Amino acid sequence: MFTSPTTKSGTAFDAASECWMRCCPNTIGDHKMTTPEHNESEPVPVREVWPSEADFTTWLAENMDLLSREIGLKLNLIQEEAWLAPSSDWQGRVDILAREDGSGDYVVIENQMEESDNDHFAGLLNYASHSGSRILILVASRIGDCYRRTMDWLNEGNGVRIYGVEMSAWHNGNSIEPRLELVAGPNKPSEWPEFEYPPDKQRYLDFFRPLVTELCLQGIAERNIARPVNDQAFPSGFTDIDYHVGFWGGSNSVLSIYLWIATWEPPGHNKAVFDAIHNRRKSDIESQLAEVWWDRMDNQRMSIIGISTPGSIGDSEEKLGKIRAWASENIPKFKVVMQPYLEQAISELQSDAQEPTP
Repeated sequence: MFTSPTTKSGTAFDAASECWMRCCPNTIGDHKMTTPEHNESEPVPVREVWPSEADFTTWLAENMDLLSREIGLKLNLIQEEAWLAPSSDWQGRVDILAREDGSGDYVVIENQMEESDNDHFAGLLNYASHSGSRILILVASRIGDCYRRTMDWLNEGNGVRIYGVEMSAWHNGNSIEPRLELVAGPNKPSEWPEFEYPPDKQRYLDFFRPLVTELCLQGIAERNIARPVNDQAFPSGFTDIDYHVGFWGGSNSVLSIYLWIATWEPPGHNKAVFDAIHNRRKSDIESQLAEVWWDRMDNQRMSIIGISTPGSIGDSEEKLGKIRAWASENIPKFKVVMQPYLEQAISELQSDAQEPTP
C-alpha cells in the first residue's frame, strides 16, 4: 500500500499535495474541505474529503504518480471523462483514460465512492473492450470479494491486467492523508476457498455430469453443463417443450425420461398436442418403448409422456452406475421415437389453425 510520507512540516501528503495544502488548506478543487475533530490516524468519510465522484476523479488525475507507485506501473494521463468509441448502440465515458509508459497500452480507470458494484465493474469491462485497453483499474472505497475473485480469474491469462485499488482518507494530526491500497492485481492473487455444494446437490452433479457430457457429444444437450439439481432438461426444438431426465418420487423414487409439454400458447394447446400424440400414435410408441406412462394432467397447464426405472440419488454408487447406463441408452432412443410424432402433431395443429372458418 502507498501512503504519502510525512514531511518536515508535518503534512502527510506527498510533495504535490503538500504544496496544495499550504496554498489551499481547506479546499479540494472548488469544494471546501471539512475538518471535524479527529484523533490521529482516524478514518475520515471519503465524502468529507471528496464530496462527489467527479472531485475524486480530478484529484486522482492530478496524482497519477500515487496510483502508479501503488500498482507498480508508470501511468501517463491522457484525459479525464474521456468519451470512447461511440457507436449507434453504445457510447461510454470513462473516468480516466491513461497510457502505460512501458508498453504504451491504454489504461481505463473507473472510480466510485462507495463499495464496488455491478454497474461500475461492468462499465469498466465495457470501456476496456471499446478502447482496446489491456490494463483496467477499478478504484473504490471497498472492493468486495466477489469482484476481487473475478479480477483474479481475469488475471489468470485472459490477456488483460486488471487491478483493484481501495481508496480511503485518514486524519493525521492537522491534515488529511489520502491512501490508495492495491487489493487485487496480477501480482496480488488472493487465496480463495474451493466452492463446495451441499452433499445432496453434489451427488446430483456427480451423477448427471458424465451423462450430460455424453448427451452433449450426441447433440442432444446444447451445453455440457450439468446442474446440481434432481432434473436436467434438453431442447426439443419447440419453445417450452423439452425432454427431461430426473429423479422423482419419495419412498418409490424413480429416474424418469419424459417429454414435458408446457407451452404458453392459447388454452388447450398443450392438451391438443398431448392428445394428438396419444390418440394417434400411442400403439406405435409403446411398441418401441417399454412401459410408457401418459399423464394428461387435466387440471394443470402441462402434459407429460415418459418412461421410468426404479432408483434414487441415495442409492449405492454401483446402483447409480446402472441407472446412469439405463439413462444413457434410453434418452437418445426416447427422443428418436418421440420427436417425429411431436413434430407431426404440432404441424397438424398449426395447419388446422390456419384453415379459414367456414
